Amino acid sequence: MDWFENKIIELININELALAVLNDEAPIQTLSFQRDAVWDEKHIELLWDSIFRGFPIGSLLFSRVDYFRDSDISVKPLQESKSAKANPIKDDIGKTKYVIIDGQQRIVAITLGFRIFKPKQTARLWIDLGINDEEFVYNSQKIFYVCSIRKPWGLETTSDMELKALNILGEEKINHKDEYLLFKTWPLKAKYPVPFPELVKFKLENLNSASVFELLPDHMKKKITKSEIEQKYIFDNIKDLQDYKIPSYLIENIKNLEDLGLAFQRLNKQGVIMTDEDLFYSGLKMLWPKAHDLVWEIYSDDKTGKFLQHTKIVHNAVRLSSASVKPDDRDDIISLNVKEFRKLIKTTPPENNEFLEKIKSYLIKLNGNQQNNSLLHENLRKAKEILLYNPANENGKNDFGLPLPLLANLHWRVWHTLTAFIDRKKELDSYDRKEIIRYVLMDHFYVNSTSEVYIREPFKIAYNANKSFPGKDIYKFLKDKELFSGELQIVNPKKFKELVLDETKLRGNILHNETDLIMYAQRSYVYKWYREFDPTLYVTISDLPYDWDHIIAYDFFDRSKHRSNQPHQDFWRYRADLASCSGNFRLWPKSLNRSDRNKTLKNKYLIGNPDQIIDESSYLRRDPYNLKYVKAVQEASFFNDDEFLKYWENASNEQDPYNWSERERLENLRMAIQTRRYRMFKLLYDTIEWDFWLN
Repeated sequence: MDWFENKIIELININELALAVLNDEAPIQTLSFQRDAVWDEKHIELLWDSIFRGFPIGSLLFSRVDYFRDSDISVKPLQESKSAKANPIKDDIGKTKYVIIDGQQRIVAITLGFRIFKPKQTARLWIDLGINDEEFVYNSQKIFYVCSIRKPWGLETTSDMELKALNILGEEKINHKDEYLLFKTWPLKAKYPVPFPELVKFKLENLNSASVFELLPDHMKKKITKSEIEQKYIFDNIKDLQDYKIPSYLIENIKNLEDLGLAFQRLNKQGVIMTDEDLFYSGLKMLWPKAHDLVWEIYSDDKTGKFLQHTKIVHNAVRLSSASVKPDDRDDIISLNVKEFRKLIKTTPPENNEFLEKIKSYLIKLNGNQQNNSLLHENLRKAKEILLYNPANENGKNDFGLPLPLLANLHWRVWHTLTAFIDRKKELDSYDRKEIIRYVLMDHFYVNSTSEVYIREPFKIAYNANKSFPGKDIYKFLKDKELFSGELQIVNPKKFKELVLDETKLRGNILHNETDLIMYAQRSYVYKWYREFDPTLYVTISDLPYDWDHIIAYDFFDRSKHRSNQPHQDFWRYRADLASCSGNFRLWPKSLNRSDRNKTLKNKYLIGNPDQIIDESSYLRRDPYNLKYVKAVQEASFFNDDEFLKYWENASNEQDPYNWSERERLENLRMAIQTRRYRMFKLLYDTIEWDFWLN
């Protein structure tokens, strides 16, 4: 095993790789902090299918153990399979030469294909020699199977199939602890299965039907002849395995454990599994390479908004095309996958496919519009424009549009529904705008499901609308079908107030995404602070440029921080229902929130003399905030109503904010949070005039 001699790149044969892993001296091991085997049976089967077909399976990354002999490095042998017990960690690296930085799961899967089966082993790889050449080459018929302690008969078997197999064995049930179990079982879905490691151990020139016949399960030997398993294509591919090599790299720049851990962490975070939609999109790009650039044009355009991922843009074009062309008499395609791709798009020749041509018509640039955008690009641009809060409108800061960051929180089905209407009605008016915003906020706050009906029906109703946007029709359909449940349905402000101020029952958030009520209430400030918000820059919540700031700091609800007073007996349920309720939040710039952490309301300038001038050293005085007075902070925080300020003042307890021993303080907390919550809801309801739907 003289790899990487005076070089850092090696093409390693998979047989040689497996022998190194199976070597008693364990020259290849994994690092102690790496996860154990996680690939299931299906992953292993697919990897071997790719190897057998000569497809690339990526590269491997190694590092020399010699680089770390002076460090406290611990290693462990590779696990046999996911079903096997993990190997213990070794502080003594012994004769280990290399540690695996990236590729452990693939190496474990490859080694299984060369591991001659012994008692107590937990997985066994089989190959089906009953598949003819045409089935294998043209129909992608499955040929590899893994039997494991978890799935001793292989994947996708039925209880009836397993009962018949047990009858052949003369046994009543499976004993998963039987160390000889996988000597007895075989993959029931295979026609003529043979254990793959035992098959490849033959000298390649001696590989023939006679030698292979002896590897079949005993019950199959009675049913078939040797000639039935003579599959030249498969035998030739087995012989070609001796030449299958994996590009492997030696990392020389890592000289300590800290760098090693960092490299490993970054490599593992970069791995992304392709979804069904990814595969559909990949198929589209294979047939029509221009799709890549055209979809990127839409995705990367700030005027479009970057609110749909690439695959959802493609899905949008597919759904619009389906509504027009109706392939297979279907007017909608709810989900994308390989099966749908093969059925609807992969035809010969593809240019004769009306459905594919229609998809292209939505994505190809048009010369007829000012921006030279595609039809779908224009539809999405108009959708964003009509939704977006814009103080330049005649209503000024009372414009009823949505702040930009809130658009990033909308479900993809909403954008699809809007383009379904915009595609048919090119010019939108103010009535359309308000109806669209009502529908969008209904979906955002009242639809807490990803069921197909919420995807299919609004899209269909919008596409078939004759005149104005049918927001009320969509609402009526969902209501008539009783698709709203419990308290999660549109009510007027009076009813909402009754619900949240009910003294007999504390209610935390009722609405789905209820904290976005705050974003809407603060929309003029969100516009000012985040006018150039780009959702593609913020992958996780921690990446966002703003925080959801607890008005009464959450730390004040932590009794471990202050034990001088016992909390009132109602403290725990108030904390559970109200501490993280929407009424106790404000959207606040991260730089301001971090400087305000664990401050009382007075120190946050939320209560006190409204004309008090903010300290000049405060972040609040800086651009783009420019909040000079207490009343400016209150207004920016949706906190400037005298009706409920008294509740906040009494709930704050400026002298001892951790002290929750008085019932009166808890009651003021309830009134403060729930009243502010009601005011936010009423503002939204009245601004978009939701009563038009309810009356």
